[in-house]
Amino acid sequence: MSKQQEVEKQEQNENGAICEALDWRGRPATDKHGGPRTSIFILASQGLWNVANFAIATSLVLYFVRVLQMGNATAANNVTNWIGTQFLLTLLGGFLGDAYWGRFKTCAIFQLVHVLGLILLALSATINALKPPQCNGPGSMCPSPSALQVDIFLLGLYITALGTGGYLPAFVAWGADQFDSEKTRTTFFGWLFVCQNIGTIVANTVFVWLQNKGEWELSFWLATGVGALATLAFGVGVPTYRQYAPGGNSFVRTAQVIIASVRKWWIEVPRDADELHELPTIELIRQGSRKMPHTPRFRFLDKAATRVPGEFEKPWKLCNVTQVEELKCLFRMLPIWLCAIPFAAVFSQINTLFVEQAAVMDLQLGNIKIPPASLNLVNVMTIFVCTLLYAPVVVPIARAITGRPTGLTQLQRLGCGQIGVAIAMGLAALVESRRLSLARQGKQMSVFWLSPQHIVLGISQVFAVVGAMDFFYSEAPHAMKGLVSSLSLANLAIGSFLSTVLVSITMHFTTRDGSPGWIPPRNLNVGHVDYFYWLLMCITLLNVAAFGLGCRWYRRCAPTPESQTNGSHTENVKPYF
Repeated sequence: MSKQQEVEKQEQNENGAICEALDWRGRPATDKHGGPRTSIFILASQGLWNVANFAIATSLVLYFVRVLQMGNATAANNVTNWIGTQFLLTLLGGFLGDAYWGRFKTCAIFQLVHVLGLILLALSATINALKPPQCNGPGSMCPSPSALQVDIFLLGLYITALGTGGYLPAFVAWGADQFDSEKTRTTFFGWLFVCQNIGTIVANTVFVWLQNKGEWELSFWLATGVGALATLAFGVGVPTYRQYAPGGNSFVRTAQVIIASVRKWWIEVPRDADELHELPTIELIRQGSRKMPHTPRFRFLDKAATRVPGEFEKPWKLCNVTQVEELKCLFRMLPIWLCAIPFAAVFSQINTLFVEQAAVMDLQLGNIKIPPASLNLVNVMTIFVCTLLYAPVVVPIARAITGRPTGLTQLQRLGCGQIGVAIAMGLAALVESRRLSLARQGKQMSVFWLSPQHIVLGISQVFAVVGAMDFFYSEAPHAMKGLVSSLSLANLAIGSFLSTVLVSITMHFTTRDGSPGWIPPRNLNVGHVDYFYWLLMCITLLNVAAFGLGCRWYRRCAPTPESQTNGSHTENVKPYF
């Protein structure tokens, strides 16, 4: 499709919104593309992908401890480093999807990369030269794996991280691109979260059971097969998808604004915003952007769009208003993004300390001994049930209180999730304190006492995760939706790395004078994980206060022509909380 055809299609849009949607071949999209008809393929692909990814993640800490012979703190840090790398690489996927490849192509390529990583993991557990030596049990002397065996496993693991990081932000933004209204997008995000957790349920039952029996080879090959099915489900729906052309390098665009502003630091910004440099709407469309009106905040950046007599229109000297407003929008969202990091640090405990904690508790359910990681199912089931109940139960109650049609704003949902995380950590600390007291008396505590912290954390995720996805996609400039979606996932990366740093610092200061520390390498019964949970709760409470201040300061990004048409984004002059 030529640029002229694209422009003609945009000008013919009856409601005045800019609609440059294309099909998978780059031709103008029709009514047969996008909308609910695409949902079955998108949601099926995401559910299957989640099975494959969480089949590896859920019991990974136990693989490090039982198979690769690592200590508890080292294993926990390796898991959080891997999770952090996954989400840090989302910046790459968001950038490529927005700037060069387009979100559809980015999804397809990185799904294949993810499958390649799964294949290498399966081979590392199958080929004798790559497979770590068997261990007879926790009480026996176990031979250490070779450096090559550990390195091959980690290589496969980090290839899956590359696939995940490249795929997720493009997939979230591209999936939302299939829908026009804010209401249908919010519904999509809710069902996307449901399907993600259906996949997690399968991973926490079938795969955890296999891995607890030591069937790592079989579980890795099954995960590979499910990952391939996810890619197939994605491919089957190709004729129904719509996409948007990439909008160019967002990093260059933002850098141009900063440099142009600094170059013209001495210039006074005109009071009349109409005197600032702006391109015609059609030209902005050709560049992959949508027109954004001027806003008064961050006036220093307006210098980039201020004309100087005799100055040529060079991109590093003179920027347009929309380009400046895109950067302003990122600055507005920055405090909210930063406040999501401690939430991610707490969330990472589900796959690390919560599992290690469960492993030293009474795992009996009648005559059945359940795997330690299977208690994650409580968290997942809570998420599944609460997501389904949110619209019919929570929204009407919240609507009666707030008077808003949606019940809670996106930031209010995020705030509820932040408070819930603090409560979950308090519960975890109380349970661990009681468990330690019983353990030192030679008694065991039932693993089901961990259920309350899993339930509260699950409820928190329903509020925070869906709220974050909706917030960052809705508020992002059109040309940066993939990149901003990747930023919302990148805070999970930083949160995971923050967890690693906190564990390392904690162990450094608590292992002095020969003490085993709060998180001992082998036996949690001689440590104080409860103190670490109290530390996380205090950090989270401080973060709740900072989040509240950030919300009072925040103003919605300026409306685009599309949002002005459908009535959304009308609160840009009011606090959005």
